[in-house]
Amino acid sequence: MRRVLGVSPSGYYAWLERRPSRRAQENEALTKLIAEIHEPSRGQYGARRVRADLLASGNKLSRQRVAGRMRTLGLQREHGCGKRTRPARSRWVHLPHDR
Repeated sequence: MRRVLGVSPSGYYAWLERRPSRRAQENEALTKLIAEIHEPSRGQYGARRVRADLLASGNKLSRQRVAGRMRTLGLQREHGCGKRTRPARSRWVHLPHDR
């Protein structure tokens, strides 16, 4: 593999033994938090609402980062199951009066 990529043997073995970066570790923890927030909402929470919950718990991050983590997990807001609307009543329809 190192020959194909053109990497020195010492560089390859250093990469194998290197632990994940701080950002990767933060992303892993953030992914777990997002899953914990999204699941109880039965899929009704999108990135904005998940971010609002994270901000309320003291985590400071952007909506784009939350959306990216949700995308990697395959999570998205479920559309539908919201308010049901009735068709607008026409003003030309005359309803019978109660007598």
